Amino acid sequence: MTKGQLVILNGGSSAGKTSTCAAFQDLAEKPYVRLGIDRFWSSIPPKQMQLDSVSPDYYTAKTYYQDNKPYFHVSPGPVLDQVMYASYDAIAAYLDLGINVISDQIFWKPEWLIRALDAFKPFKVYMIALYVSDEEGARRERARSVVGAKDTSAGGRPDGWNRCSALVTHKDMIYDLEVDNTTISIMETASRIKHFIDKTNDPTAFQTLYQRYNH
Repeated sequence: MTKGQLVILNGGSSAGKTSTCAAFQDLAEKPYVRLGIDRFWSSIPPKQMQLDSVSPDYYTAKTYYQDNKPYFHVSPGPVLDQVMYASYDAIAAYLDLGINVISDQIFWKPEWLIRALDAFKPFKVYMIALYVSDEEGARRERARSVVGAKDTSAGGRPDGWNRCSALVTHKDMIYDLEVDNTTISIMETASRIKHFIDKTNDPTAFQTLYQRYNH
């Protein structure tokens, strides 16, 4: 059986990952399902998605300041770790059955990346970076937080979540393609990704990352 291929969109919160995934699905000739951090984050109990009631077993969060700018940092607990590890195995199960997957990801800790590398090793993986300027990321964050910044289940994002998550998830990463969508549309972002995948049969970034952590 032919294995599915995986497209990982890695980027900070509010970088446009979810919208780009949906646009890519509609553009792609091959069928793709979307399975990423948003899908599995939304599967945890609702009260654990509220920043004022979340248990440390799921995650803790704090804001720190650098150059007078807020950075909202999430530290995963053991339950969220297990949820994410299981999510990588679930994605691998889809791929193993020949189903293509596009996956929005934020790697909040190196252990998440290492587990993902192990789970996805047998498959063709495209590593795509999504960037947005600090100013635009903050603007999108404010727009999403009209529902209340502490309610992540409804899309709320505290100040500095984009800034910090982008810093953490892009640290020491290697990509096959990098796209900055600060000034381009989601459809244009998805089109660039599709064009790259259509003409690139042998992505190398994932295998390079795997070798880095498994030499």
